[in-house]
Amino acid sequence: MKSSIAFPEAIKSIYPLCKVESEEIPLVKAKGRILAESICADRDFPPFDRVMMDGYAICLGKKMDPPFDTFAIVKKQVIGKQPKLIVSYKEAIPVSTGCVLPKGANAVIPIEWTKLWKDRLSIKDNYQIKKRQYIHQQASDYGSGETLLKRGTFLQSPELSIIASCGHSRIKVAKKLRIGLLVTGSELIPIDEKPDPFQQRRSNEISISSIVEALTGDLPQVLFAGEEYESVLQGISQLKQSCDLILSTGGLALGAGDFTIKALEALGYKIQFHGVNQKPGKPIAYGIDPKTHQQVLALPGSPVSAIVTARVYLPQILFHPASKPLQVVLKNRPKLLPNMSALIPGKIEDSGQIEPIYLQNSGDFATLKASRGIIYCPPSNVEDTANGMEFLFYPWL
Repeated sequence: MKSSIAFPEAIKSIYPLCKVESEEIPLVKAKGRILAESICADRDFPPFDRVMMDGYAICLGKKMDPPFDTFAIVKKQVIGKQPKLIVSYKEAIPVSTGCVLPKGANAVIPIEWTKLWKDRLSIKDNYQIKKRQYIHQQASDYGSGETLLKRGTFLQSPELSIIASCGHSRIKVAKKLRIGLLVTGSELIPIDEKPDPFQQRRSNEISISSIVEALTGDLPQVLFAGEEYESVLQGISQLKQSCDLILSTGGLALGAGDFTIKALEALGYKIQFHGVNQKPGKPIAYGIDPKTHQQVLALPGSPVSAIVTARVYLPQILFHPASKPLQVVLKNRPKLLPNMSALIPGKIEDSGQIEPIYLQNSGDFATLKASRGIIYCPPSNVEDTANGMEFLFYPWL
């Protein structure tokens, strides 16, 4: 294992992976994809002076307060219809939130500040009217032709809404990455088999696959290899032929039977780092094939280490919003480690604060059930590490 690096350095060493090739798909299926074209406004946003409150549209004169006591109510402005016309400053047109502002109107009075009697409208005492109040002015958000979304944007519900409002029922997105997962370990057996006391079921296959599916919408191609060098080499070689990104679990320590790094280097991968000063998951490795630009994220084999490191590191590679942790305040000061970052499970209290959960060891994944994510804690020797400081929190996917 090379000299271990600090957690922030490891995160900065990762290159976001995105396919250059694009494909056109229906907009309704574009959630979670990466935009492969820029989206420009096909008209002003909003496209008209939009009313922002239920109430009455009026036309103020030169003075800020109308020089009269009541307004005559004229026909209502209907949402989705052509704007009506105010012909006198003594008229008021009923309006609803979202409708077009009637022509000639320059202010909206909220309905709760008005009184009705017969066919007349009056304004309650002490209410100050200002021109342009409660009017969302045409083109105040964006003008026609302005770029709303840039190529490379990760598409979620807000972005899809913007694209739809510009009239796109189909959209160009980057083709999906093909992801492979190699599970190693001679002690591992299929999950539906009964293990001997010295064996374990392949739980990493399920947990890592579920994280991949949460991030990409697809399950990875999964292969299993023992701990023999030739088996690991063959497994990585097979995935290398069909995948853009390879994940692996196990075989990263310095003991006998740990051949993952050796196999990766033999297949042309340049290891960017092997070993991060973090607990759990110190043996984690990351590499790139300089010829094909394929990437590999080699995760530790212990269940907790595999789940935690996959959650934190994989979104970085996939350029996913989940790569950006939340800043939170912890309920209790965590146990910080000297010269080593800690990735601690955390649960959310009723107060909204995060409470650390301490596991017995890196195999104690059953205790994770009470957690709602991972807390990143800096080493104890980092400056300004004190009670009340903000920590980073990676919610489970």
